[in-house]
Amino acid sequence: MMFRRSLTAVLCVCGMWRLEAQTSERLWIVFRNKGAVSIAGADPRSLGISDRALQRRAKVLPADRLLTDIDLPVSESYIHEATLLGVRVRSVSRWLNAVSADVPAASLASIRSLPFVREVRPVMTMRRKPEPMISTPAFRSLDGTSGAAVSYGFSLTQIRSLNVLPLHDLGVIGQGVLVGMLDDGYNNYRVHAALKNIRVVAAYDFIQRDSSVSIGPGDSVEQGYHGAATLSTLAGYHNGSLIGTAYGASVALGKTEVVPTETRFEEDLYVEGLEWLEGLGVDIISTSLGYIDWYSYDSLDGMTATTTKAARTLASRGVLLVTAMGNEGNFRAPGLTGTLIAPADADSIISVGATLSDGPLTSYSSTGPTFDGRMKPEVVAQGTGVYAANGATVASYYFGSGTSFATPLTAGAAALILSAHPEATPMQIRAALMNTTTRYYDGTWKTAMYPNPFYGWGMVNAYAAALSLGPVMSNTPLVGYFVIQGDTTLYVSIRMASATPLASGQPQLFYRRRTDSVFTSVQLAPQSSPQLYAASIPVMGEADTSFEGYVTIAAESGPVLRRPTGTALFALSPSSDSVLSLFPPPALPKGPSAYVLDANYPNPFNAGTNFIFHAPAPEYVELAVFNVLGERVRTLFSGKCRLGDNLVTWSDARDDAGQSLPSGVYFSRLSTPRGIKAGRLLLLK
Repeated sequence: MMFRRSLTAVLCVCGMWRLEAQTSERLWIVFRNKGAVSIAGADPRSLGISDRALQRRAKVLPADRLLTDIDLPVSESYIHEATLLGVRVRSVSRWLNAVSADVPAASLASIRSLPFVREVRPVMTMRRKPEPMISTPAFRSLDGTSGAAVSYGFSLTQIRSLNVLPLHDLGVIGQGVLVGMLDDGYNNYRVHAALKNIRVVAAYDFIQRDSSVSIGPGDSVEQGYHGAATLSTLAGYHNGSLIGTAYGASVALGKTEVVPTETRFEEDLYVEGLEWLEGLGVDIISTSLGYIDWYSYDSLDGMTATTTKAARTLASRGVLLVTAMGNEGNFRAPGLTGTLIAPADADSIISVGATLSDGPLTSYSSTGPTFDGRMKPEVVAQGTGVYAANGATVASYYFGSGTSFATPLTAGAAALILSAHPEATPMQIRAALMNTTTRYYDGTWKTAMYPNPFYGWGMVNAYAAALSLGPVMSNTPLVGYFVIQGDTTLYVSIRMASATPLASGQPQLFYRRRTDSVFTSVQLAPQSSPQLYAASIPVMGEADTSFEGYVTIAAESGPVLRRPTGTALFALSPSSDSVLSLFPPPALPKGPSAYVLDANYPNPFNAGTNFIFHAPAPEYVELAVFNVLGERVRTLFSGKCRLGDNLVTWSDARDDAGQSLPSGVYFSRLSTPRGIKAGRLLLLK
């Protein structure tokens, strides 16, 4: 989801910004310094920097540089003097050492003349660009399941396209990783079937200045639907319907974007949101917001745009930013690429382009390189026909398209890699994703060599990326027990994969009672089931759940890795520490109690559209399309449906005779043994 605005009331004259036809304008007031304060001896918590943030920073910064002057607050005295001139402060940025404020035209000269003001410049503002209106390709016939525990529904295609499935099968689901998101809100995230199980550790609405990030008083009726959709693709969990790429991760949610399309969105809230998420201690940030109309191509150099500067600061503090390339198309002029948006031009981040599930680049996906010649995007991922939660409801879904959907899928893949390798730095994860991609070749000059400005380094291969950093094991062991003649034995198992042979004696389980100080070790032996390793812990007497421990794994040529890292320990008991108890017990998907016909998507449409209906039983039904005269124009499906979700694609907008239908209003009708359901659709050509 991208944003646009044309320059209106702020004109650049001889390097100065002049206000016209307005009494005030929203501007950045940038200060020269932070006043007479020092970072020496500062309390990180008083600066809004959590212990978790400091631990993350310690992976990339020396111990004496975990806090720097950039973390100091903006001088309150400077802000106070500006307000005396009639300035109304909107947001504050420590990183930019600036405030965004509504500045009266009559006060502009006085603000500029203040000795502590370095510069005054406009807050860049965009309009939201609608999602691409395209026809989703015919959906492949899938059983929607993997193994016995998790049923993916229609989200299986996007999970497979990124090769995430093998990591889920190992029990790598994103545990221990905190992902931050910035979007338009997350409507119904506490009640929607795919969202209510997500671990939300923090939420803040930067528009209304409260902690509610769902739709609220004064919000558009469309507010929060896009964010709910992107959140579901990353961390959602509704067994049988939708599974996110990192459904075991925790998230922090920032609401920074105003909808609908005609409402302007400004970069100051975006920057403020990034600073808030960094201070919370997030490891990864997924954001689909971007800016271009205020910037010419020569500004996309990784150094100029305000949001790009903020992205660089994130990277320097150990946060991996995953951001959308944009939906500006492949070419800015015939034969010329470089249609990317800010902050995708930043270095040391992951910018994401969009493809179809089977590899081809979409026509809307923005391209590199940056103005200074760096290749972009870093990677591409499925961005068309992504199955996502519909935030307007509490249990329905739709297919979304855009680089804004490829982005959270990729951020989820990064979260899986980090949960498998907690010691990895953002740059190591970035390199792993870029160096293990699946490369698509279309027979044209676009893919004649890699990397290229269309696909970057290629399509995300999450499993290969994780293995490239070393052996991978379950996020937590599975623990069971059995009792024989009063004696209990704990059975501890993990799933593990390695690209190279394991070192002798590996993996090892170290365990102890919680009241003991000494660990006992035992090798986790390979079992008959592939990738399964297990060991037994004998317990005398009644069942005892007071054990704890850790696991070491090592390849022949690699270091010994400890899981969990540091001094943390697993609880070795049949308890909530088991990955199988993270969510409600696995079950076959249950059908609805009655037939439901969802709104078709996309709607309006210009070439094809999709219909999803939910059936309470496998019965004979018919789905047809009628014109405004009540005449049947196309029978889309006639036969026995399946229990639960059913997808029907109308790919060509033609009637039963094969003739192209004219633009206009049409009606869908689902005829069932239990009644009729209908919908309205609009064909635009």
